[in-house]
Amino acid sequence: MIRHLTLLVLALLLSACADRPLPVKGAEALLYPELHSIKIDVKRNGQKATQNKVREVITDYFPAAPDTEWVILYRPKQQSIAKKAQQQLIDAGVSPKQIKRTASPSLGNDIVITIKQYQLITEDCPTYQFGQSRQKSSCFIDTLRMKHIAAPSRLAAKP
Repeated sequence: MIRHLTLLVLALLLSACADRPLPVKGAEALLYPELHSIKIDVKRNGQKATQNKVREVITDYFPAAPDTEWVILYRPKQQSIAKKAQQQLIDAGVSPKQIKRTASPSLGNDIVITIKQYQLITEDCPTYQFGQSRQKSSCFIDTLRMKHIAAPSRLAAKP
């Protein structure tokens, strides 16, 4: 009995001397909405130039994340341009649920396109250097995982 107890104590002491696990916290991430608002006046540009400007705005923000929201505000006179912009977004693969088109008579500009995208900030992983005793383990993996689930619809806790 004493022999078994001595072996057990010895085994516990030896296991305590073994290499201890690293305290891994994981990557920290900050997910925040980023708003872009583009104001377009038809009077300055002309009808054709305004349509080209709207097309440029749409192509500049593609490919868009799945949770990108598009809001098209327009004066009632510019309804045809707003409808064409909405159709261009749908043709580009944006879900109609993500597009809101609203007439606003008191708008300061003829057309205002607001784009709400979610951005992700993750921590920077330290570069590996020879001779350095310990690196933060799994920093790159955690950071890439966070970038993969950066869309708010994929997160467990909704923002």
